[in-house]
Amino acid sequence: MKQRLRYIWCGPVSAFVFFFFSCAPSDSTKQEVTWSEHIAPIVFHHCSSCHRPGEAGAFPLLSYRDAVKKAALIKFVTQSRYMPPWPADPGYSHFTGERYLSDKQINLIGTWVKQGTLRGDSSLEPKAREFYQGSYFGKPDLVIRSPKPIQIKGNGTDAFMILKFPYEIEKDTLVDFVEFVPHRRKLIHHVNGHLISYEDGRPSNYFSGLSDHNDTRATLMQVYADMHIPYADAANRASRPCCQTRCIIFRATSHPYIQKK
Repeated sequence: MKQRLRYIWCGPVSAFVFFFFSCAPSDSTKQEVTWSEHIAPIVFHHCSSCHRPGEAGAFPLLSYRDAVKKAALIKFVTQSRYMPPWPADPGYSHFTGERYLSDKQINLIGTWVKQGTLRGDSSLEPKAREFYQGSYFGKPDLVIRSPKPIQIKGNGTDAFMILKFPYEIEKDTLVDFVEFVPHRRKLIHHVNGHLISYEDGRPSNYFSGLSDHNDTRATLMQVYADMHIPYADAANRASRPCCQTRCIIFRATSHPYIQKK
């Protein structure tokens, strides 16, 4: 069994010398922090995907001018770790596309604001990311639209809805991800998606029936029946691995605001 040597004794000695080494954290206040060289890469990578027109961010962060207007707020929400919203603990695990800011990045933002939000050499400024309008991930390969608009009452009361999006693909296809894109993002609090598969050769009519349901008093199986989710032959046996996914069910929670006239 291998052991790790913790102490090495080398002959008789009359004194011990101990060396302690420490790495002092870099003090970002000693350097000039600029938007072009230090802050723009952070903002464009971690913030702009949501802070752009049509997305959930309350204001855009696509340019130096955008950031300067909200500099004090950006400093506050990053130092308090309120933004970017990333509850996962980076000390435990990491994820693809995570929005976590390091202590160094947060200190750079704070120093930038303290030093007067300097722009620096604009030739060093990275180009703002370009996004596909309406999608977080980019241009989709397939778009499935709601059969009809979903009306939300502006009364400030939470609404719980089940939405059906049936579709057909001619051949077996590997899907990387599915994105739910509401027309008005401020009205949607969160959405859970479920893929439903059907066996070949068994009768089904999932293209008919209700496409949305918001009766919270009805049981889930009654909702599915009204939406024509079960097989048409009445036998709801479990799906086999050979099934094809042909329908997506979204369970959405809406928190509509009351619009003042």
